[in-house]
Amino acid sequence: MNKLIIKNFFFKFFLEILRIIIPIISIPYVYRIFKPEIMGNIEFSRSISGYFFIFAGFGVYTYGLREISRVRDNKEKKNKIFSELFIISTLSSTIVFIIYIGYVYFKFADDILLKNMLLFNSIQILAYVFYIEWINEAFENYKFIAQKTMIVKIINVICIFIFIKISGDFYKYLFLINIFVLLNNLISFVYIKKYIKITLKNLELKKYLFPLGIILLISNINILYTQLDKIMLGFYSNNIIEVAYYGIAQKVMSVIMVLITSIISVTIPRLSYYLGQGNKKEYEKLFNRLFPYICFLLFPMSIGIIILSKEIVYFFGGEKYLGAQIVVITFGIRMIVVTIESILSNQVIFLHKKEKVMAIIIGICGIFNFLMKYFLIKINNLNSSTAIFTTMIAEILIIISDYWYIKKYLKLNLEIFRLKNLKYLVISLIFFLIKYLLHDLKMNFIIYSIIIVSLCSITYFVILILLKDKCILEILASIRNRLNLKK
Repeated sequence: MNKLIIKNFFFKFFLEILRIIIPIISIPYVYRIFKPEIMGNIEFSRSISGYFFIFAGFGVYTYGLREISRVRDNKEKKNKIFSELFIISTLSSTIVFIIYIGYVYFKFADDILLKNMLLFNSIQILAYVFYIEWINEAFENYKFIAQKTMIVKIINVICIFIFIKISGDFYKYLFLINIFVLLNNLISFVYIKKYIKITLKNLELKKYLFPLGIILLISNINILYTQLDKIMLGFYSNNIIEVAYYGIAQKVMSVIMVLITSIISVTIPRLSYYLGQGNKKEYEKLFNRLFPYICFLLFPMSIGIIILSKEIVYFFGGEKYLGAQIVVITFGIRMIVVTIESILSNQVIFLHKKEKVMAIIIGICGIFNFLMKYFLIKINNLNSSTAIFTTMIAEILIIISDYWYIKKYLKLNLEIFRLKNLKYLVISLIFFLIKYLLHDLKMNFIIYSIIIVSLCSITYFVILILLKDKCILEILASIRNRLNLKK
């Protein structure tokens, strides 16, 4: 792999490890203080605000990352593009903030609890004015991102432990979440002034409106998928607890997926650079080299979530949240689906500037997802499990449509659905047997989970070594080389 990509991956890896550790520390603490009803309202308020967050950002992050990555060696162009996108982002954030405040006071005038929660979330809309991390990612400046995020997140967690003590502290909790998002963005905004400047000369704003609108839909797939799930659960399910169950399962998947998302995100600038240089062969070569590593991590993680679903829920939420076990299992399966969908959408179709195609595919499948939810409401069967199941069906349809388009029109030689990648899934299925053989062990659930994970990991790696798998051999060789350098 390219040395810069490896370096960036390790910084991103460090950052993502932090994003694993922080939730593992904070989520069990918070969920044990707040009852499922309170967490359901918090998740519901965050989902409502999430729709406004999306329009505040207006697709600038994803679009800016791609465009700045292509011209980062041209000082004049990068300053001009940044200035244009920053002005658009500022305007969109201001307009959305005004609309949001009006909506909250009009729609939730009689629901004081939810109204106040939504008002605390408005801080994050203002934070979008300074949300320019895409500049740091475009310049592959992951060292700064990792160091800054580490400091901000650690302080945030410390504040949660200091100020969140009783079930009535949920307003304080929301304030801390949102104010640290603002702080994180402000630090990045100050930092980028070192190597990029705002200019007001010859700005062209109108030309960005259509592509940003398309990217707004593409890069915010949650509008019609998981985001839609929580909104509809909040308004139409029989119990607000269903939103809490959905939320804890979603958080579990997010924590476990950080390693995979780090690989995907750090390679986008390099893949975009190759396409910008017209180097299709290098693009295909890098993509095909990276995809097996994603499968290497993805399949065992997914199966691991499924076999330890009960223990995971108990760890993160305690007995009050054990009703979320089936939702966690479904999310474990969906992790495979959403990863493949993200790769096809972000690393292939989007980087080839086929936003219109993606908009059509996502739009059609999203409408189908909505119709399935509407049917569930009509038969009074909308709950956290059925909501994510129908969303997963819609995402599978996206994968089928994406792959068909890539093969028929982009004509890329991408090695995705190959037997050599599916072997990681086949080997991971052995985890079910290990869990079955040890299911009668009577011990602390954390120790039990560690034993299961250890045995599954050892089995997985030993089989891959025996099969002389390329990924595991390259990883071992890299570790061996690093150890030799230290001697």
